[in-house]
Amino acid sequence: MSDDELGNDSPPPRETNVLFGHADAERILLDSYKSGRMPHAWVIGGERGIGKATLAYRLARFVLAHPDPRTADVQQAASLAVTADHPVARRIAAQAQGDLLVLERTLNDKGKLRQDIAVDDIRRSVVFFGSTAGEGGWRIAIVDAVDELNRFGANALLKVLEEPPERSLLLLVSHAPGRVLPTIRSRCRRLLLRPLKAADVSRAVAAATARNTDEIFSKRPTLPTAASHAPSPCSTTRRGRCASACSISSRNCPIPIRARCMRSAMRSAAASRRHSPLSSIW
Repeated sequence: MSDDELGNDSPPPRETNVLFGHADAERILLDSYKSGRMPHAWVIGGERGIGKATLAYRLARFVLAHPDPRTADVQQAASLAVTADHPVARRIAAQAQGDLLVLERTLNDKGKLRQDIAVDDIRRSVVFFGSTAGEGGWRIAIVDAVDELNRFGANALLKVLEEPPERSLLLLVSHAPGRVLPTIRSRCRRLLLRPLKAADVSRAVAAATARNTDEIFSKRPTLPTAASHAPSPCSTTRRGRCASACSISSRNCPIPIRARCMRSAMRSAAASRRHSPLSSIW
């Protein structure tokens, strides 16, 4: 389950073919692939809900659709976009792409979401990368999110990072990249996504909900001040808890359930003005 999902009726990252606000980060990934010297592992870091998993799926989709970086289609590409009707895009959306492994928290025997990504699921990556790849020869794993690994899961992941097979790609989504274990971080290329600008937030929400951006922002409630801010129940929940402890009530919130709340979106927009305008590798 990814925090990039904006609502019950919006497509999850595996089905999302558009990306907002991260053209510079996308260019870094595309140029690395074009060069033929693609790092085998990336940590894609940034705030929750800004499109990290969407970017990871976007890269995976492109590599599996264009397995040879030397081809004209890759060398002339301006982005990592792959059409929704491409066979690879359809298989990924249907969770039927054999050369893509997605590792995330799952439900336990009681139907509740686990606190961590199951160690047995992480160990599947060892078998996955040790098996013969299908068409194109690439094997790609997305860990969403690496922050949700426990100590045993992290150790299992290190086995893959220490001895990466040929034509393998491991994409680690992280909400707090600075807290990723140094033994994992040192073996990955790190890409930091900047917070979304207000215009990008409105476009993303409008695309996810098929609503007009003016309608969304004209209905947003007055944001609470720091002094008056206090956690309260809200429809903009993720995994049973408020995404940002927002005090905006579900009745007034203009964004659908499980979306990032408006206060969080505005806070991201404000943060973007205090950061460099470019995504960065750190």
